Amino acid sequence: MARITLEISGIYFRRKLNVPVSAAGATVEQVMQEFRAITGNCTVPGGFDFETDSSPNPMQRIRHFFPGGITRSGKNRMSGLYELAESVDQTTRTSYAWQYYVLNADNVRVSATPFQIDANDGTFSYGSGGFDSFKVATFNFADDWSITWRLVGIVRGPNV
Repeated sequence: MARITLEISGIYFRRKLNVPVSAAGATVEQVMQEFRAITGNCTVPGGFDFETDSSPNPMQRIRHFFPGGITRSGKNRMSGLYELAESVDQTTRTSYAWQYYVLNADNVRVSATPFQIDANDGTFSYGSGGFDSFKVATFNFADDWSITWRLVGIVRGPNV
């Protein structure tokens, strides 16, 4: 068991739960499946669900049944189903894509591609700074780790 926080920015989902994880590590997807099993899917207040596909960036949609009330930003929101999904807007040439972060108990991001050090000459490169698929990357989750999802807009080219 590990006490993990899962936050989905923009749809008012933030929970800290004791989640069963393997000592050998778990993927973000496995942790999210455990959260869904504990909170219930998005048909019950407080529950959430997610949809994936087989693409390189497989997260497609995340839903949360917000029970209503005051959000962390102090806004009063109605009860109901809130959702965000990846999309492409051809008019503005903007793609909206999911991005996740895994932070350890010291609030250090551990999900980005790390620096690479060449064993032969000691030089280093910065790595891509990108993220491995949340279905593949394995982390040794421990107490007070967190996972945050954000739907970010990426402009693919100038509007012409």
